[in-house]
Amino acid sequence: MIPNGTFDKYEIIMTLHESAATAVYLVKHANLGDIRVLKSIHQDDSDAERILREADLLSGFNSPEIPTIYDAGKFNNYYYLIEEYVRGQSLNEYLFEQQKISQQQIIKIAIEICSVIERLHYEFDEPVLYRDMKPEHVIMTDAGVRIIDFGASVRISEVKRYPYYGTLSFAAKEQSNSEAMDVRCDVYGIGKVIEHMTRYMPERDSFRLNAIIRRAIEEDCDKRIESVTRLKEELVTLRKSEGCTSKGKGKHLAKEIAVVSNETAVGATHIAIGLTTYLNTIGLRTYYVDKKEHRVLESLYMEHPEYKKSRGVLYHKKFYGLMEYGKTVEQVEPPEGIKVLDYGNKGTYIDADLVIFVASGSFWKKSMTVPEYVNADNCVIISNFSTKLTALDISKQLKKRVYKYPLSLRQFEVTKNEKKLFGTMIKKEGWFE
Repeated sequence: MIPNGTFDKYEIIMTLHESAATAVYLVKHANLGDIRVLKSIHQDDSDAERILREADLLSGFNSPEIPTIYDAGKFNNYYYLIEEYVRGQSLNEYLFEQQKISQQQIIKIAIEICSVIERLHYEFDEPVLYRDMKPEHVIMTDAGVRIIDFGASVRISEVKRYPYYGTLSFAAKEQSNSEAMDVRCDVYGIGKVIEHMTRYMPERDSFRLNAIIRRAIEEDCDKRIESVTRLKEELVTLRKSEGCTSKGKGKHLAKEIAVVSNETAVGATHIAIGLTTYLNTIGLRTYYVDKKEHRVLESLYMEHPEYKKSRGVLYHKKFYGLMEYGKTVEQVEPPEGIKVLDYGNKGTYIDADLVIFVASGSFWKKSMTVPEYVNADNCVIISNFSTKLTALDISKQLKKRVYKYPLSLRQFEVTKNEKKLFGTMIKKEGWFE
């Protein structure tokens, strides 16, 4: 079942599944050390072509939410596929371990699932239908939701050639009776996964969430939510209206947060990266944007192999950054989410919903002019590389609350003290609930 030369490149770590016609192995690349999955299936098996179809569909589709295909082909009487091993828990395992999940968590997970399937529907020459959405195929990772197993996926024009009934309890009715399928079958699958998650929700039933679920899993296609994009829009609207406004202050979820200083080497970039990572950690998809043209993300990508790049996004664990390729290169549509804008010390005019002004103790000793935006209601001050007394002195001068940033030697990691600072700041300023 294993192609020639594979043993030279890979070491088999574990057999995940094996039968007379199929095998799935966990393997390790001999030179790179990467853990990957090797699938093999006999050519006479009814599902044999699914391996090559999966490789064909996903080749060239570089996305952090979808496993990378490394190799595929035929050896003797077997088809084989080598793909990325996705580390994490299945949604079922995650729910079993957590036992309880909030409505906001459910909506967040559902929106991320929609984003992946939405790309399948719109980023190819014609829509690709996933057709096998279920909790086992949703993987919870440190970087967010990922989707695995695209063996049932098919171009919409090839639905009749490759019929697939799906998984009982999660597949749309039209998949089981050979009716013509379109993107709405994936709306149904996502709706069933959302419904499954609500069984672990301890709060009282949400009328609005249940209404969305009912319309997503409507058996009659014509009464069902018409697209994954529309389903995602309704979930985003529900999230904003029920969970992402501040208590009593009426401030809505900010779309852009600027981090700025008017002196060099005070840690504005470190704070911007830390805030980006923290917001992703608490479930708010956030992207770092370098506004000072210091090519921070390019440096990260070149110097740190653990950082990966896909469709204009640099990512590692809970950090996401939007790459800038210049005017001569076609730009990718920016993904939806909060943007943390790193202005460094170049921010004379700031256009953002919220502003974080970073200053050190030396800044105030120089008696430099305070930018006008520092006095605005939407500006928060962070004192970095300074003592508590200095921070108090700044607060008295400006008659504003000042947050002292904890000392951190980890350039691109968020420590417990940093997380505590960001959490306290967001709560006191009433940015998000």
